[in-house]
Amino acid sequence: MVSVLFALLTALANGLASVLQRMAAATAPAGKTLHLSLFSYLVRRKVWLAGIGMVILASVCQATALDTGPVALVQPIFIIELPFTLLVASRLAPRPRRQAAGRTPASRSGRRR
Repeated sequence: MVSVLFALLTALANGLASVLQRMAAATAPAGKTLHLSLFSYLVRRKVWLAGIGMVILASVCQATALDTGPVALVQPIFIIELPFTLLVASRLAPRPRRQAAGRTPASRSGRRR
């Protein structure tokens, strides 16, 4: 039972890490893309560092889960990371607003042309 708990914690921590790191990378200037300076930019972001902390926590939880339970039980639970990632992203990650088809900002404000 302990192995299942740690496997679930691994999946949750990995999902949270992915979302936090993507949130930090999304704020990076476009000029830093595929340059080493992107790393120096991200290291100074608390959100990205929190994501790295979650990766470390996930590694410890994964090692504990594999140490306390059989691989055949623990490994399939790690797959729950994807739903956890989507759930966390839906709560934390900002989403761009979409305009309704055929509507312009002027028509939403009530002004007519």
